[in-house]
Amino acid sequence: MAMRVIAVLTALLALVGAAPAHADGQGDPWSPVHRVFFWENPQRADDGVELGPASASYLLRGVTRDCAIFCWHDWDDVPASAHVQAATVLTVWDNADRSGPCANIDGGAVGRTVDDLAALTGPEAGLPFGQHWAKRISSVQLTRHGGVVPDCVWVRRGPNLVADAGFEQQREFAVRPPWGSEGPDLKAIDLDRGFAKSGADNAFIRTSSRAWNAVTQFVPVTPHTTYRLHAWVRTSGNYTAGFFGVRPHNGTPFVETGFGAGTGYRLLTVTFDSGTAGGVTVFSGYWAPGVDSWMQVDDVTLAVL
Repeated sequence: MAMRVIAVLTALLALVGAAPAHADGQGDPWSPVHRVFFWENPQRADDGVELGPASASYLLRGVTRDCAIFCWHDWDDVPASAHVQAATVLTVWDNADRSGPCANIDGGAVGRTVDDLAALTGPEAGLPFGQHWAKRISSVQLTRHGGVVPDCVWVRRGPNLVADAGFEQQREFAVRPPWGSEGPDLKAIDLDRGFAKSGADNAFIRTSSRAWNAVTQFVPVTPHTTYRLHAWVRTSGNYTAGFFGVRPHNGTPFVETGFGAGTGYRLLTVTFDSGTAGGVTVFSGYWAPGVDSWMQVDDVTLAVL
């Protein structure tokens, strides 16, 4: 994992945004793929470093820089811009022990460049309001697509298509548009009760029946486009048959992930291709176990991958 000299970095700046010819890296001048590149300044300026290939983890205080002749600095809290190669997920933490805020940045099918990490800011990037990722990354993990990715906020590529994603526009106990619900039992809003993942409000389901209940929203999508859906959920300890996902509005099978009881809020993720659908219903719900049980949901995100 050696530093590139200035001539090599100049070539990299010209090539880094290009898609590799093959997923295995054949034909790619930076073969193999599944790597990440950092620079000291925005717009991929000044010294850079190459890490990888995935799967791999790095503590940035152990990664040296300024190596034209001698290496005398490290990359801890240095990166200000980045490029994630295709079919690779970059996970970043602001602490060396991987505690505290973290975020996943997906290279997707063609790679992803972040010219200024200061643009990744606030809760949508896994950070408190007003904070950003420039000059604060201490530890990273590279994961190939299909691998197990850490439970961190996914930094989306485009806008969130879910309206009132954090339920902050809800003004009543009952669930109101743009949100809807399914099932016969209680679905409602916790209004500033201290139960939210972020902000003041969250939705919840509570029942002692054996019925299906869910919180839902219809979202228009573009056909033949890949999307990623996220939500944060928290459940009672006797929770068993939860499901989170989308139902396309064209008769094609829906895409979902199952989940059971857990401790605290946890992130659920579904990736899907919209096929010929022009819209999907996002849902988060469960088949109740026949005893008093509950689920809370917050911060739902649907965006183009």
